[in-house]
Amino acid sequence: MRYAILADVHLASHAVFGGPTLAGVNTRASLIARVLDTAVQLVPGCHVVVAGDLFDTVRPSPQLIRLAQAALSRAHQATVLVGNHDQVSAAPGDHALGPLAPVASVVDVPTVQGPLVLVPFHRPTPDQPTASYIPAVLDQLALDHGPHTGRLLVLHTGLSGPDTPAFLQSSLGAVPVDGLAQVCAGHGIQSVVSGDWHRQARFRVAGVQLVQVGALAPTGFDDPGPVGYGGLVTWDPDTQALETYQLPGPRFLAVTSVAEAVRVIQRHPDPGYTWAVQVTVPPAQVASVQAELVEVPGLLGRRVVADRVQVAAATEAAAQAVRSATPGDQVAAWVFAHGVPGGLDPARVVQLACEYLDG
Repeated sequence: MRYAILADVHLASHAVFGGPTLAGVNTRASLIARVLDTAVQLVPGCHVVVAGDLFDTVRPSPQLIRLAQAALSRAHQATVLVGNHDQVSAAPGDHALGPLAPVASVVDVPTVQGPLVLVPFHRPTPDQPTASYIPAVLDQLALDHGPHTGRLLVLHTGLSGPDTPAFLQSSLGAVPVDGLAQVCAGHGIQSVVSGDWHRQARFRVAGVQLVQVGALAPTGFDDPGPVGYGGLVTWDPDTQALETYQLPGPRFLAVTSVAEAVRVIQRHPDPGYTWAVQVTVPPAQVASVQAELVEVPGLLGRRVVADRVQVAAATEAAAQAVRSATPGDQVAAWVFAHGVPGGLDPARVVQLACEYLDG
């Protein structure tokens, strides 16, 4: 049997660009559920494994649970690991996945399931970061090498490689791939697939292949662009072959012009894509770009934001001008910016105010 591993679905009726709600589920949640349906059925006969964060919160609505149950019921077999978004506490059963038991095996403690070694989310601490927790768990599971020629380790944690940003490498949940590969080789594990971090990545270290599957559904402009998301990995236990996919679905574009957004969308014509676009421009261009962006049809969401660096520079320039201005200059600036009651001469108001200030 082949296995299909996905993660970080974050199924929810997200408020941002959520769209209309029908039967308790908004447009964005429906789009996420559609991608989940596609992923579950991509390879017929597969055992589907969700490597954490099926839901975005610990209290999914009954309508969202129904969507998840319907999708997982279409799999030949399904297993769901607890992720950090699904988990209330580390206590067994204290999570959002209990209602899925009729359609999936729910894993909330480390376990072995045939050739799969399943380790759900562990909340790291300074005394036990995830990089030290996983070797300890593998030792406790006392893996025998049994009838399996190789095993797949499924996790919900970040896999840290040489190109991983420094702030992620230093996080308590980061697991360096070099050390993990050595640990896995000692336990007969030839392949690793992990959820949690949202951009897909692939490594091969000392004969062990490791894949960060990537979010099936990116959650916002912190996950920008069309590439690296919609992640799904298939694994063949007989050949140890890992194949990676990036399925179309909701995407978030963070660009600096409407033309750039249009070019990206045109390069990805698959109708499975839906796009939310954020355009960052100089403050003076916000209104005109908003009018331009409205003309782009079929977007999931759109917004135009002022460039923070330029806003900060303009604010500092204004503050400096105020600090260096005379009281009369400040009065004049306020009067001409805000106006005066009808019938009054602004210049005369400024003159009288300055005479008053001069005492």
